[in-house]
Parts: sequence; C-alpha cells; structure tokens
Amino acid sequence: MCNTKVELYLNLISIVDNYNLICFLYDKVNDSNDREEWNRKLKNIPFIFIKNLKLYKPIHLLLGQHSRVTDEQIIHNDVLSEVRNNREIYNWLLNLGVQEPSDTAFIDLIIENPETFINTLNAIDTIQFIFNIYRNNQISDSQFQELRKI
Repeated sequence: MCNTKVELYLNLISIVDNYNLICFLYDKVNDSNDREEWNRKLKNIPFIFIKNLKLYKPIHLLLGQHSRVTDEQIIHNDVLSEVRNNREIYNWLLNLGVQEPSDTAFIDLIIENPETFINTLNAIDTIQFIFNIYRNNQISDSQFQELRKI
C-alpha cells in the first residue's frame, strides 16, 4: 500500500510541487517545538527529486555535479535552482545532510551507501581516488575510520 501511495505521489507531483513540499516541510520544522526530532526524521525520508524524477533522502544527495557521481545523487536542476535562490532552505537542506559537491562529500556518499559507488567495474578507480585524496589529507579521521569498515 505504501508503494502505491508513493507511485500516486510521483504521478501527481511536479518539480514545482516538490520545491513547495520542501518549503512546507521547512516551515513545519520551524513552527515545531521539536525541530531536532523533525530534522532527524527528515534526514532519512526520501522527499527530494533527483534528475530522473525519483525521490531520495537528503543524506544521499549533492547540491550539484561531482565528477565521480551520477545523476542518482544530484537534486533535480529545477528544484536546485529554486533551492539556491532561497538561502534559508539551502542552509536547512545542508543541515539535513545534503552536501556541496566535493571530494569529501563523495567520500561521505560512499560511506553512507557503498554498494552504489563501489562495484566490480569501478572498484580499482574508486580505491585509487580514495587513496589520492587520503594522500592529500582531504579525508577526516572519522571518514577514514568509516571507510575501514566497508
């Protein structure tokens, strides 16, 4: 039943509606007495469109293209342009875990969802990439510890 509701939502919503939903959730969080709880929950709820019109969780998204990331991790351009025009929404999404495209943001995506970013086709390239940014001291100690668990 839940999948049917999601499919119905996807069939009815437009990109503009998605931005309006983001604004609505932002307003609800700010009107709440329990902002931290709202933000904690919203980090793990897929409510933001990516380029291929699928909904993703904020913690799995970037605010633009990174050379090693597919469209699966980038907020839809139309939604992104609206977000970039509203500094409060932009900062709130950063607080929810959406990141600017960077090498360290890519490392965070690998840590969050390694099976999406490391496979038999790209394992060597990805490991070399990780090694190079490690060598350039761009990986934090906590990121390094999390990568060791993968």
